Amino acid sequence: MREVADNKPYIHNGFFPELANVVMTYNTGMVKEIWKGNHITDSKFPHKSGMIQKMNLTDDEVF
Repeated sequence: MREVADNKPYIHNGFFPELANVVMTYNTGMVKEIWKGNHITDSKFPHKSGMIQKMNLTDDEVF
């Protein structure tokens, strides 16, 4: 991916200000989904794929 570090913020809704935030989130296997109200149909709250697993990267690999 070219120039990805120059295209802030990250993720579909711009939630993460830094690329390291994205890597840390995927490294933990993403967050547990807890939907409220219309979150289940809101595109800002996508469903997590069952294929997403913890990456187990070290801090040196993340940063």
